[in-house]
Amino acid sequence: MRKMWGPCALMLGTAMVALTASSSNAQEAGAAEETTLQDIVVTATKRATDVQKTPIAMDVVTGDALANLGVNSVDALSNAAPDVNFAGGGLNSTVITIRGISSQDVTELGDPAVSLNFDGEYLTRPLGLNGAMFDIARVEVLRGPQGTLYGRNATAGAINIITNRPSDKYEASGSLDVGNYGSIITQGMVNVPVSETLALRASFMTNDRDGYRDHGDNGKSDDAQMRAVRLRALYTPTDRFSALITGEYMRAGGVGSQPSGFLLPSTPATLGKVPSTYVPDLGNTSNWPLDMKGFFHLAQSDLRWELNYDFDWARLTYVGGYRRVTSHQLNDISGTATQVVDYDSRSDYTTQGHEFRLSSVAGSPFNWQTGVYYSNEDQLTDSGLFTPATVFNGARDVYTVKFNYPNVNATSTALFAQVSEPLTDSLTFTQGVRWTHDEKSRVGTQNTLNFGQYFGSGGHTIAYTPLDVGGQGSWYRTNWHVGLDWQVAPDSMVYVKASSGYKSGGFTTVNTYGPEDLRAYEIGTKNRFWNNRLEVNGDLFHYDYTGQQVATFVPTNDGTGLSVLSTQNAGASTMDGVEAEVTVMPTKADKVHFSANYLFAEFTKFTGAQAVIVSSVSDPGSVSVNLKGNTPPQSPKWTLGMSWEHTFNFSWGDLVATAQGRYLSAYYLTPYNLLADRQPGYHQTDLSLA
Repeated sequence: MRKMWGPCALMLGTAMVALTASSSNAQEAGAAEETTLQDIVVTATKRATDVQKTPIAMDVVTGDALANLGVNSVDALSNAAPDVNFAGGGLNSTVITIRGISSQDVTELGDPAVSLNFDGEYLTRPLGLNGAMFDIARVEVLRGPQGTLYGRNATAGAINIITNRPSDKYEASGSLDVGNYGSIITQGMVNVPVSETLALRASFMTNDRDGYRDHGDNGKSDDAQMRAVRLRALYTPTDRFSALITGEYMRAGGVGSQPSGFLLPSTPATLGKVPSTYVPDLGNTSNWPLDMKGFFHLAQSDLRWELNYDFDWARLTYVGGYRRVTSHQLNDISGTATQVVDYDSRSDYTTQGHEFRLSSVAGSPFNWQTGVYYSNEDQLTDSGLFTPATVFNGARDVYTVKFNYPNVNATSTALFAQVSEPLTDSLTFTQGVRWTHDEKSRVGTQNTLNFGQYFGSGGHTIAYTPLDVGGQGSWYRTNWHVGLDWQVAPDSMVYVKASSGYKSGGFTTVNTYGPEDLRAYEIGTKNRFWNNRLEVNGDLFHYDYTGQQVATFVPTNDGTGLSVLSTQNAGASTMDGVEAEVTVMPTKADKVHFSANYLFAEFTKFTGAQAVIVSSVSDPGSVSVNLKGNTPPQSPKWTLGMSWEHTFNFSWGDLVATAQGRYLSAYYLTPYNLLADRQPGYHQTDLSLA
C-alpha cells in the first residue's frame, strides 16, 4: 500500500439553533467560569460511577466533544479516541480494533472482537452503525477484556454508545454542516415534557456527500446518502418504576465502497514464489476505472427498551431490543476496468437480545449485581460471483458461484455475577464470573456453474452443481475477573486486576475453527492534581492469547490445490503494552490532551497457515508457512494523540475551536506480514470550529 494521509477537515459555516426553557441558566453560567476538569459519570460497570474512580482503562467522549470534532459516524470515533482503530466497511460493517485485537471476519458467521452496546442493547453484529451517531450523550470505550459483565466477543474491550434521554425541559436544536465533496449534514432534535410522568424526545440526521473516489461513467465510490430518525419516550409513573422506550429507523444508499484491484504480472519475480517482497502497483487509488457501476442499499429498524424497578434492597433492570437490517450490494470485486468477476449480495438480518439484571442499591454494605442474558440472531443471505456476458460471449451475465443460506442462526445464553467488597475505607476487592453457552448453525448450498455444459452444448446451457455447506457448532466457557482497587487519596487511585475473555468458534465452507481465549493482567492508575485542573492516567498490561482467530488462506481440499481466505486459529500470541494520558486546563478557556500508547504483539506459535504462490498467471497455488514471530494484524507499535480546545465567549454564545492530531506507526494488514500488506505510518489532523 502507499502512504495514507488522514484528511484535514475544517468545519465552517455551522449553523446552530437552540431553544431551551430552564431556570438554571445562571447556575450553569457560573459553573462554566470554574477552571476545573469536568467530572464525568459513566455506566461502564453497568452502574453509575465517576470515570476517575472506575478501575477500567477507558476513553469517554461527551456529545459536545463529538460535535466539536465533527464526529457523525462510528468510523470517525478514532478522531476522539485515538487509541482505537475503526476500519473500512462503511455502513454495512465496521472492523474495530483495540490494543491490536480485532476480528476481520465480517461474514454471516463471524463475530466481532469488541462488544458494541447501543443504549445498553448489545449488538451482535456491527451493521448500520454509521447511521446512528446523532443526538449522542457520550461514548465510552473500554480497553481490555470485559468478559464478566459484557460476555461473548469482548476480548478486545467494549464500546458503549449512549444517546440523550428525554428530559423534563422544553428543548429544540438544529445544525447544518457544509463541507467539500458536496457534503451536507443536518441534525435536529425536539424534547417535550408531556406531563410530570412522560417525556418525549425526537431527533433526526441526514448525510449526503459525493464519493471520494472517481470511476468515470461508473460513479464515485465511498459516497453518502443517509436518512435516520429516532423517537424516545421516558415514562416514570412512580418513584420506583421507569420505562425508557426507543424506536429508530435508518436507510442509506449510494455507490458504496468499491475495491481497487490489479493484475498480477507473469514475471520470474513472482512465479512459483511466496510474494514476500512483492508490492503491486495499485496505480491511482483516488481515480480508477471499473467495469460496472456498483450500488449499496441498506435499511435498518430498531426497537429497544430499558425497564427499572427499585425494591428497598435492590434494583431490577430489564434491557432488551429487536433489530432488523436488510441490505443489497453490487460491486466490481476485481476492481479493474477489465471484465473479470463482479459480486452481488443480499441479506436480511434480525436479532433480539434480553438481559435481566438485579443489582445492589445505595447504602448496601457492598456493591453486587447478578443477571441472565439471552440473544438470538437469524440471517438470510443470498450472494454470488458473476461474470459479465461479454467474457463468456453469452446473452447475459452468468453466476459462476452462488451462495444461498436461507437460515443462519446464532444463539447465546449466559449467567453472570460480580461483587465489589470494601476491605478497608480505601481498599476494594472485586470478583466476577460469567458462564456462556453459544450455538451456531447454517443451512445452505454453494452452487458452482457446470462449465462443461455451458461451453460444450453450444447453447450456453446454465446448470449448477450444488454442494451442501450447512453446519453447526456449540461452545461453553466460564470467564472470570478479579481486581483490587486502592483509593490512595481522594483524587488518586491505583488498581490491579486479572481477567479472561472469550470469543466463540465457528465454521466456513472449507474449515472449522475453535474459540479464542484471552488472559489479561493489568495495573493502572488514575489521578487528578492542581486543584482538579490536571489529570494523569496510566496503564500497563500483558495478554496471553490462545487460539486467536485470524484470516489466513486455507486449502479447499477439493482436489484443485487451491486455497481460499478463511478464519483459522493461531496457536498462541502475546501482547504487552503501556498507555499514558494527560489532560490539563491551563486556563478556563483552554483544555489540552495528550496520549501515548506502546504495543508489542507477536505470534508465539502459528503453524498450518497457507500462503499463496503463483505457479502461472492462471494457476495460483499455496504452500504451508510458519507465522511464528510475525505481528498480528492492525497492531501498530506506537499510537499518539493530541488535542487542544479553546472556547471563545461571546454575548450571543460560545465558539469552540479544536485542533486534534493522531499518529499511528506502521503496521500489517494480514498475519503474513508481507511488504504488500504493510501500512506505512501516518498521521491525521482535524481542525474544527463549532
